Amino acid sequence: MLSYDDILNYDTSPLPEESILAEAMRYEPQKALEEVTPEVEEDLSLLDTIGRGLTHGTLGLGEAVGVGTQWLGGRLGSETIAEAGETASKYWGDKAEKFGA
Repeated sequence: MLSYDDILNYDTSPLPEESILAEAMRYEPQKALEEVTPEVEEDLSLLDTIGRGLTHGTLGLGEAVGVGTQWLGGRLGSETIAEAGETASKYWGDKAEKFGA
């Protein structure tokens, strides 16, 4: 656990390029998701259709959690939480849309 002095004396200098944390901070989840997002095909087999449906449903859960977070933020009077929920809802809704019918 960090002490008060540790927090006050925290080193805010840039991370060295070779550190694992610096590499993690450069990670772009949006780009990684786009790399695995399939192109829409007209002729889908039964297994492809089932897979697309499951993917759409799973991503739809992320959208639903975002909507719930947005509602909770409104109930608690926290604009920050409500905005985070709205952002998550839009993000996952857009992703789920690609796998819809």
